[in-house]
Amino acid sequence: MKTNKCLNIVLLLLFYPCTVTLSQDYSQPYIVNSIIGDTLTKSERDNYLLFQEIDGFNWAVFYLKQDSVLDAKVNYHRGGADRDTLIENYKKLKSLDYHIRAKNALDQGITVSSLSENKAKEYNSAKGEIIKVIRNNGEETYGELLFVRKNSLLLYKSECYNNLFMPDCVWKENQSELKRVIIKGNSNFGLGIILGILTGVVVGGIVFDSYNDGNICWGRDAIVPTILSTVGCITLGATAGIATSNPDNLIEIFSEQDIQGLSKYARFQYEEPSQLKAIK
Repeated sequence: MKTNKCLNIVLLLLFYPCTVTLSQDYSQPYIVNSIIGDTLTKSERDNYLLFQEIDGFNWAVFYLKQDSVLDAKVNYHRGGADRDTLIENYKKLKSLDYHIRAKNALDQGITVSSLSENKAKEYNSAKGEIIKVIRNNGEETYGELLFVRKNSLLLYKSECYNNLFMPDCVWKENQSELKRVIIKGNSNFGLGIILGILTGVVVGGIVFDSYNDGNICWGRDAIVPTILSTVGCITLGATAGIATSNPDNLIEIFSEQDIQGLSKYARFQYEEPSQLKAIK
């Protein structure tokens, strides 16, 4: 009996620190940024388009986890009483911080590009494919594919500089009005040629110099190998450019299934952002 009691104490001492380490600490809210602090009020929630799915929202506080993901404790009013709920893995800290800063900048008439370079790069890193839309009446237009709805596409005008918060920057194409969509490919042929020329100059110089053995005729003997090596490098560069290029992908639109198949090309593939839902 005494042995079992000692064993239990040892196990408790061994596993207790692990339990404390692994559990999330909800005693200290985390300050997301200087704009909202650690608590999101109802007016801030409406302005920054957050927690739109929660009716009767009162406030939310945030807690940072070790993987830089935020948990959110939300207080809301329902059934004549205030209630709390915990939303785990709500958003990445950097994502929420930039979302708030971007909307705040736009409210003040400041372009999103004026925010810090690192944050701007992070926000702009997610891009949809540039597609060409051909309507039934023959009209054509280009735009970045943002999101695919059940029977329509949401596209973005590149001249708006990533300003998704402005309705004029995004437009909708209905499936019933579409004839086909072309996913723009990319050509690396020109880049391959340039790299081939640069490599050819370097390799050709090395080959030409290798014939320098003190013989007065060495320059003449080096011309043909130098030309061949240079041409070979350019040809190799052009071949690599062609091999790594992607042709345009033409997709005929006949049904909702054709529309849904375009989701993999969209910037937002799985969930429509709240700022886009306002577009009817």
